[in-house]
Amino acid sequence: MQVEFVDNPVWADAEHTMINALVKWAHLSEAHPFAACASDCEAHGRELFQRLVAGEFGEVAEYSAPVLPEPSDIHPPTATPSSGDIPQSVL
Repeated sequence: MQVEFVDNPVWADAEHTMINALVKWAHLSEAHPFAACASDCEAHGRELFQRLVAGEFGEVAEYSAPVLPEPSDIHPPTATPSSGDIPQSVL
């Protein structure tokens, strides 16, 4: 498959085994997110990964781990009535 352009390539993991990017394929009308890796089951995915690693579409940005909320920022959901306890406002 022919690539028209690649935007925003970034390593998807700290081990550098996969690259996420926005890819515009010639047969599609718009660009779509794509994850390329060396072990992709499709030839176009393996080829794109090699081209990205080689720098053909610019530098691949370093992986950045997602920021998780602090445990104190996580609030449990409020309790809902059990199936037998129907509020009067619903009846």
